[in-house]
Amino acid sequence: MRRLEVLFAALFACVLLLAPQQVFGEGDEEEEGYVMNDLRATVFLPEKWEVPPGGWSDWELRAKSEKGDIEMRLWFTPFQVPPTDEAAQAWVKMHSTRLAKHSAENIEATRVEVTESEGQKKLEMDFSFSFESGAVKGVYQAVAFEGYGKVVHLAIMSGDRNAAEALEIRDHFLATTEWTKGAEDLSERWGKAVSPASFEHTLPDGWRTFAMSELGPVAELVKKTGQDRFEKDTCWAAIKPVGGEIDPDFMIFCQGGLLLDKVDEYSWDGIEPMVRGKFFGDNSVDMAVADKVVVGNRLGFFYHPPARGGETLMAVAPYETGNVVVGWARAGTATGSVDDDFRSVLSSSRFTGPNAGEQPVGGIGGWFVYSIRYRPTNPLFIGPVALVLLSFLGIIVLLARHKPKEFEDY
Repeated sequence: MRRLEVLFAALFACVLLLAPQQVFGEGDEEEEGYVMNDLRATVFLPEKWEVPPGGWSDWELRAKSEKGDIEMRLWFTPFQVPPTDEAAQAWVKMHSTRLAKHSAENIEATRVEVTESEGQKKLEMDFSFSFESGAVKGVYQAVAFEGYGKVVHLAIMSGDRNAAEALEIRDHFLATTEWTKGAEDLSERWGKAVSPASFEHTLPDGWRTFAMSELGPVAELVKKTGQDRFEKDTCWAAIKPVGGEIDPDFMIFCQGGLLLDKVDEYSWDGIEPMVRGKFFGDNSVDMAVADKVVVGNRLGFFYHPPARGGETLMAVAPYETGNVVVGWARAGTATGSVDDDFRSVLSSSRFTGPNAGEQPVGGIGGWFVYSIRYRPTNPLFIGPVALVLLSFLGIIVLLARHKPKEFEDY
């Protein structure tokens, strides 16, 4: 019986640990704090505010005043995007769309401003709107700022007569919310992407490698390119974050295993079908032949594979023995193409392994096979081969003309 009591106590403790937590402050008054694990935050409500049923989770919190005339929502969108004038366009569109879903009419952004206080930049957005064909007028005051691998959004909605009080409520949440982790330092993630597998690339403007706090949404982007997962020991991945509830442009470059003959202008046409078949299997029959593309200091293969939900591009280039670098790029929701950026990255390729990632032909034997397959008329190949053949024929002639003495009398 004692063992059962201990077992139930342990199970109850696990339930408490796994469930969203509500903490209480010290003092005579009970101050409720709502722990949001995905946001790395604990939120404290103003006096006489309440959370409706289902309004609290690790990723979202909804609350309202005692009279219900002021409402608050706190949530996040994936990827850490600095508040800028460019990002503001995406956020304004997102908040306007949310208002419209609540049957709001005559939605207008009355103020959109990037502000800074105590070293933190915020995007402040004020909207006016109406309900019931203009009979009821309201205000919507929102703020967006960088969180831990994401953008945090706080929005307050009220009638226009409560605008001043609603602004005070917004500032209350900003001042009292406790953060266990703030925004990541992304300053070193712009400009260059480096793989431990001995290749690196220069990123175009607006692109950066992702932070590990963004691994979850990045893993979803990886799957959308048709890959299984991101391998940190052989890959790099980068995004072009633009804000809003949309996918960013995305690239991933990884090491792949594929033993190829030396790829150059002479062998490219002969090798391309093998590369296409390796990466696209049965679908390669219906795909167009690759385009030739310069990848750093060598030739590669550029494909336009069929894809859903946005342009997808893929490129392959050889380096070192039995290895290829494989790059995928996918256009996000806001852009129509990543072709120019992808080609820019390919041309900037730099191979840092032994002999600068030179693709060897395999000594005399490999050079001989390469020449037979792809350059049989090369003078550098015909000359030595002709010399060997002539030497061999000469030896045969000499042996034929020289008879052994024991056979001279016959």
